[in-house]
Amino acid sequence: MSTRYRSFKGYKLHLGTTTEGIILSHVFMTANRHDAAVAPDVFSSLQGWRIELALGDAAYDSENVRKIAEDMGIFFVSPVNPRNQKSERKDAYGRVVPDFFKTGFGKWLLSLRANIQRVLN
Repeated sequence: MSTRYRSFKGYKLHLGTTTEGIILSHVFMTANRHDAAVAPDVFSSLQGWRIELALGDAAYDSENVRKIAEDMGIFFVSPVNPRNQKSERKDAYGRVVPDFFKTGFGKWLLSLRANIQRVLN
């Protein structure tokens, strides 16, 4: 399928869910849009839910996504996307998060995301 400006094949569904897999928001986009570009739409649709912590996968690893979440009062955490780093990350997030996800609490958080994906699949 193609549009006037870009071609794309397929669609993606971005979901905001609880840890139990209950869907709070959704954004349906063409597959040619990067996940980090869609994150502001997902966060804005969560505004009425008093979300304090959001967990995403590495595709959402972006300083812009973290800033948008912070402006909304949401602490956003995602694994560092290896495709985003040409060399070792120098920012605090890039230095701290990989070690955080090795801790017991970090592993538990990642398991929540994996459980939600498993339920939705």
